[in-house]
Amino acid sequence: MGLWLRLVINSFLIGFMALFLFFNSAVNSVVLDDREEQREQHPKYAPGEVLVKFKEGVEPESVLKEVGLVVESIERVHSIKFAVNKFKRDYKFKKDSSGLYRFGGKQYKNIEDIPDEEIFKEAYKQMSPMRKSLYRSYKIVLPEGIGVEEAISKLKTNFNVEYAQPNYLMEIQAAPDVF
Repeated sequence: MGLWLRLVINSFLIGFMALFLFFNSAVNSVVLDDREEQREQHPKYAPGEVLVKFKEGVEPESVLKEVGLVVESIERVHSIKFAVNKFKRDYKFKKDSSGLYRFGGKQYKNIEDIPDEEIFKEAYKQMSPMRKSLYRSYKIVLPEGIGVEEAISKLKTNFNVEYAQPNYLMEIQAAPDVF
């Protein structure tokens, strides 16, 4: 290939790279500006939601009552379904002399009639401390008029609460470079 042709190709490639870098930086600055505006417009946590972890053996409803906190809803952060299904697979359910299943001091016609919460209580007893810890975390949805900060300060006064915090929103800080 001739010297002249190599110079033309190199000049073209250098020019193309310069244009690419210029437009890429312009696009990135617009995207970053948009992200800054979005951060200013949106709160850093979900409005009206609090995450709480209770100590071992504590009934969440009793703590809420003690601190005088009325909530719209309360649910575990981690679903009990996996633990319940595993327990149902591993546990040997047996019928008694009357043909009923005995579980938790009660009798049931079918295994499916046993409430998941009852099965979970039994499964929970067999879990490691680390695994038990997962199931003591709850998401609380507050009714209108009760602020997140107010709810957290009430919950933190109770010694049966390990922590109470806003339900922080997570956002992607960087995207993979596809170019």
